[in-house]
Amino acid sequence: MTDIYDIYYSTGGGPIIRGGSDVWVNYWIDNIAPKLKVKPILLIHNQKPSDGFAPNYNQVSPEPPQHFAVVEGMDKKVKEVDEKIEIVYFDINNTEQFDELIKNSRRVNILDGHYKSVWYLENNKDKIYSVVLHVKVNDALTVHKKLGLEKTLRFNIEPEWEENLIKWSKYPIWIGTTNLEDKKTKFIPNFYEFQHNKELDDSDLVGYTARIW
Repeated sequence: MTDIYDIYYSTGGGPIIRGGSDVWVNYWIDNIAPKLKVKPILLIHNQKPSDGFAPNYNQVSPEPPQHFAVVEGMDKKVKEVDEKIEIVYFDINNTEQFDELIKNSRRVNILDGHYKSVWYLENNKDKIYSVVLHVKVNDALTVHKKLGLEKTLRFNIEPEWEENLIKWSKYPIWIGTTNLEDKKTKFIPNFYEFQHNKELDDSDLVGYTARIW
């Protein structure tokens, strides 16, 4: 590939919607991507949906996770998003693909990343230009204590990974409801409002924030 392009990285978005950060990525696709002067390529660390299923990127289950739901017209949705922006989905049979695309890009912008280290991002950390944080890891790890709950997060988290991303990026950005004391990190207020305060729900159909607020 000889064209100059920027990489935008996410774990979801497009036709794969599993939480608020994926919705945020789609707002970016519709409102920001068309205005970019340098060609954007969106890498989604998730298999391309087919047959109505949005697959689990961890691939820990031999069966499609039912709580991601069968969505009628999924193929149409994939095509619809593909017409808006070039998307490269993670290919388990070609794990070097993301590394090569990042290596040949001008810069990398992380729209929504993992909570633990990703080798091809670390391998190209000098390319990381911005990172968008939707969750403050240390707060997420201790929220159950603050709320007097016994339940804890059930997915892998590495607090040092978030620290590294902030350190490596020129423009770390925090999407939250309150500002941070960290002067380096830019602050963009979140536009959703919590309107309910119900009992804790152990459902895996909704995101962690939705389960506790």
